[in-house]
Amino acid sequence: MTILLITRDLDVGEILIAALARAGKQARWITSLDEAREVIEQEIQHVVVIDTVLTGFADFVDGVREGRPWVRVFLLDDPDAPAFRTGLPTLPKPFDVAELSPLLVREEESAELDRRRRTFEARAGELVERQQDLTRELEHSERLATLGRIAASMAHEINNPLAVVRSAALYMREVAEKAGDPEMLECAADLDLAVDRVGTFVQHVCGFARRERPVLTDAPLAGAIEIALRLVKPRLRNRNVQLEQNPIPTMAVPHDPPRLAQAVMNLLSNAADAASAGGGRVVLSVIDNEDHVVVRVEDDGPGLDPEIQGKLFEPFTSTKPSGQGTGLGLAITRQILIDHGGSVVLRNRPDRPGTCAELLLPRLDTSAYPVLIVDSDALVLRALSATLRSEGFPVTAVASFAEAATMATPRVAVIDSHHHDVLAGNVVQRIHSAHPKAHVLVIVDSLADTPDGAAGALTKPWSPKALVAEVRRLCIRV
Repeated sequence: MTILLITRDLDVGEILIAALARAGKQARWITSLDEAREVIEQEIQHVVVIDTVLTGFADFVDGVREGRPWVRVFLLDDPDAPAFRTGLPTLPKPFDVAELSPLLVREEESAELDRRRRTFEARAGELVERQQDLTRELEHSERLATLGRIAASMAHEINNPLAVVRSAALYMREVAEKAGDPEMLECAADLDLAVDRVGTFVQHVCGFARRERPVLTDAPLAGAIEIALRLVKPRLRNRNVQLEQNPIPTMAVPHDPPRLAQAVMNLLSNAADAASAGGGRVVLSVIDNEDHVVVRVEDDGPGLDPEIQGKLFEPFTSTKPSGQGTGLGLAITRQILIDHGGSVVLRNRPDRPGTCAELLLPRLDTSAYPVLIVDSDALVLRALSATLRSEGFPVTAVASFAEAATMATPRVAVIDSHHHDVLAGNVVQRIHSAHPKAHVLVIVDSLADTPDGAAGALTKPWSPKALVAEVRRLCIRV
């Protein structure tokens, strides 16, 4: 029923409902606004006819039209009642039911057309936004593909000559030391510095293009931060920037120490460059929250330019002068955090000049991620189960796909690519037919044998460490 009549006038209600019934329309008649509100929330109404003698009718009408602009509202107005200036059409009593009934039927049809039009427009807007998102993703993928080709070429064409230059610089230093020639020693040092700068650029490009999978461990977070500090301290000294490090709390958060160290180092390097143009101070702190850990780096530099703030994580975007940055540091950092199931945030400090950068790393409560193991070899099944249960994962171990199909949906499914139930290459499809949302980890003889659709692969003979790392990675995968 899409026509709603709200009045306590028995004559009006009975006459109008009967007239609409003769016109082939069923309407709902309600005498109170409270009941009308419940109906409005549960059903789609096209036409609402409401009596102005009901206290609070104006607020009710505003509430109806706020989220349903297509609804046609008519006011039943008693000639002796005060006049209401609402801008809505008024039906004075007594009305001619022969004219009113066809009017309401036409308005109902018009309201339905209006509702559909608005729905289509909203859907079209969503599709346009999605198309724009897909276009941006495609452009980004094309840039990454181009970057990968550049990286492969750079790794060979640049690193080999760099090795020759470094060797020549070493020989020059030895000769200069024997000859006591300070000018030649300085020249050798310049060559070393130039080799380091070019080599770092190549590593940045290659690392971003490869997008290596993280190997997540529960190693102390302090280890990754210590690596980052060791690498960035020369930069801090050269820029005369002081680092203030708050105590690092002890916590268990899954991470890949070398890759997380690179992400922290990138933030510290940017902070050092910014602080050198400001007050010369950088603060590093680690905050232990209930469901995630935050690595925060703050500087007292000039802050972020609003014009470039939305492009900071795009490859080759840099706020530094030409020749002083690759423009890949933040893009690499963002990718590392995505691979960790986390995120990176940059913003200007609200209370004073400078930038605040944060790495958000999610905790991994293994007890919240069920794992399904399917293997026909009882010994292998027990070994896989024991390894994952020792890490706190709730494990269901079965020998056949028929049993697997009856289990609750797992977060991760572990399966041998040569399970006897199906032909090689079809194991992922068999799992997804029963559990389409599960991330499937396939155990293979060679990575070349990884079937399509697998979220991860583990080569035989697998190690407990590699198994746990892959399952952890898939648990935090979006």
